[in-house]
Amino acid sequence: MITMKFGGSSVASPEKMKHCAELVQEFFDEQPYVVVSAMGGVTDLLLDMADAAVAGKREQVDENLELIRDKHYVVLEANATDPELRQKAREELDPLLEEMKNILHGVLLLKECSPRSSDMIVSFGERMSVIMLSATLQGMGLDAGWVDARDMVRTDNNFTSAIVDLNTTRDLCQTWSHAWPKGKIPVFTGFIARNKEGITTTIGRNGTDYTATIIGFALGAREVWIWKDVDGVMTADPRNYPAAKVVPQISYAEAAEISHFGGEVIHPKTMQPAVLVDIPVRVKNTFNPEYPGTMISSKADPTADSIITSSIKNLALITVEGTGLQASPQVPIHVLSVVARENIKIYMISMASSDYNISFLVQEKDAEHAEAILKKELAVFQEIEHTINPVVVERGVAVIACVGANLRGRVGVAGKIFMTLGDAGINMIAIAQGSSEYNISIVVRDEQTKKAVSAIHDKLDGTLS
Repeated sequence: MITMKFGGSSVASPEKMKHCAELVQEFFDEQPYVVVSAMGGVTDLLLDMADAAVAGKREQVDENLELIRDKHYVVLEANATDPELRQKAREELDPLLEEMKNILHGVLLLKECSPRSSDMIVSFGERMSVIMLSATLQGMGLDAGWVDARDMVRTDNNFTSAIVDLNTTRDLCQTWSHAWPKGKIPVFTGFIARNKEGITTTIGRNGTDYTATIIGFALGAREVWIWKDVDGVMTADPRNYPAAKVVPQISYAEAAEISHFGGEVIHPKTMQPAVLVDIPVRVKNTFNPEYPGTMISSKADPTADSIITSSIKNLALITVEGTGLQASPQVPIHVLSVVARENIKIYMISMASSDYNISFLVQEKDAEHAEAILKKELAVFQEIEHTINPVVVERGVAVIACVGANLRGRVGVAGKIFMTLGDAGINMIAIAQGSSEYNISIVVRDEQTKKAVSAIHDKLDGTLS
């Protein structure tokens, strides 16, 4: 069995939906279990509707509802050519559209949309998409049916980015599989789940990749295929760096580093279930299916000679310094604990060898809150010893991660990267290297990100050996 995941851009139109169905048909002998995202643009429309409802913009809500309904109806008209099949799919779709309308009109009345309500609203994208792809497969004569993954994927109560209980999920998936008809193609909703109380949650934006590896982990897939609109994992974002090329093979650790530092091809949590049972994950291009793509597994490519760069902009660098950090080992731990307690994601940590200061990166939108809570918490230490300086926040920065398993143990690679950036006139604000030695992270000004990535590629690609 293989798990095949199709993202929103892969199923954005009737023609693309049909193409994905043809790929499923092509690999029917592999016993495909399919996971699908909302149709391209639908999740954004749903979120826009939620914002419009909070703002009391009923007309905009109703217009978007019509857009979403028409977008799905067009797929059924084109792909579910049998009238009986099309009518059956509409009977499944229409109640979802009505439910969605009622929820949004409730938000209009309350002028409030909690994270719990937001998760419920965006869940409709995937719930409608599986009906479309199932009907398309059935229209081609294949035995297929849709599956609501919320019945199996269990999470905590952290709405919009819930943590999955993999053990419970595996048990529920295996119970489901015993009842599913042999030979019938299941089409699972991606991204959505339920907590133990049965309330709808989501596992993070673009989380359908994660659902695919969860299903693969739970049901013993031979491989997980992530179908995207690019040829695989690339050495940089091709939208900003046209010379970027596909990397044929990387390890789970490299993939995790790339996704953590902004690589959009892979969801950050995707690797977790795959690592547990060592399932290879292959990233392939829906629109260039003959291309082999990128294989992600427990093994790095020993012949790889490229640096993979990924980056995140719109960050803020927060620094706490003073001799009090040297005097009290509790301070650095306390600083990070305070920020983590507030659910603020930390992207990188850099600490002076003298223990005089500690710096870390957060999203710029979280910087003000992080600064406020740190000032409050560190006041306690200031009362004991007046050697901790005011918290310093530098906004408008980005982090560039230079990733590669073959960075490990390579003498002089870090020096080459730093020299390259210096020659390009790029000031490095902070640096860090993970203990795995797979990643060197560099903080630069936002506006210098593209220039920095280009410099690293131009000077260092293919020169690591």
